[in-house]
Amino acid sequence: MKKSRISESKSELEREEYEVWRDGLAIRGTLLRKPGSAPKPIAIACHEFMLDRTSQYSYAALLAENGYAVFTFDFTGDNVKGKSDGASRNLSILTQMADIAAVLHYAQARTDTLTDQTLLLGCSEGGLAAALEAPRLVPGEIRNLVLIYAGFSMPGNGRMGTMLGARFDPEHIPDSFSIGEITLGPAYAADVQPMYLSDCLRGYWGNVLLVHGSDDRIVSAALAREAEQIYRDEDRRALQEGKISQLPLVRLRVLPGARHLFLRPEDQAATREELQHFLDAVCLHQNLL
Repeated sequence: MKKSRISESKSELEREEYEVWRDGLAIRGTLLRKPGSAPKPIAIACHEFMLDRTSQYSYAALLAENGYAVFTFDFTGDNVKGKSDGASRNLSILTQMADIAAVLHYAQARTDTLTDQTLLLGCSEGGLAAALEAPRLVPGEIRNLVLIYAGFSMPGNGRMGTMLGARFDPEHIPDSFSIGEITLGPAYAADVQPMYLSDCLRGYWGNVLLVHGSDDRIVSAALAREAEQIYRDEDRRALQEGKISQLPLVRLRVLPGARHLFLRPEDQAATREELQHFLDAVCLHQNLL
């Protein structure tokens, strides 16, 4: 695959374009990492709805600066800006979860990666997909989960028949409906309707960072607080059952005045700072085990 180098404030990062195939569809992505031949731990970065792999570049670059091989990619079917294959009418949270699994398995199969400290990062709808996929993987396969303004409201919105401005009868979802520039099929709503955070987030135990805005009008910060409590409860259960030997780190940071997508530079800067603190704490925590 094509390789190039890009300049960063701290050092130069290497960039490699790659493709992963899932069910006959090409998932196109970019790998970011620091130069050097030593194998690096894996990080997977998942973007927001109707955006692409570049939207969380600053977070991916920070992970790369901290030694991760960061696999960014475009979701299949989310083709407003993304370059992966797939029809938007087939896009759903389940296809996004399958994309994450395909990229993860590709990353694990490489000879230049380590598989024991994998980090999964997702923003908005990509954050929901990451949160839902993490418990479905082999226990302990994802050690660190970072959810930035995660789309926890999506299942409830699907049940109410109102999704980002689109309105429909939730019991009779139309064959197609539009949100902004993208035309979606019924699976986009139907696949999330049976999902509830109290059930779907369970089964994951590991380090978690949630960053959310206090003034998010798309996803209430209350849902991030609910997710935080679920993760803490699940960690305690795993500890009691002997699945883990020490409680993982779970942290929620609510940014005052921040709205969805963190468009203010100060919110993006605060998120990068919080992510760096999390990475430092995870490293210390692992060294104590």
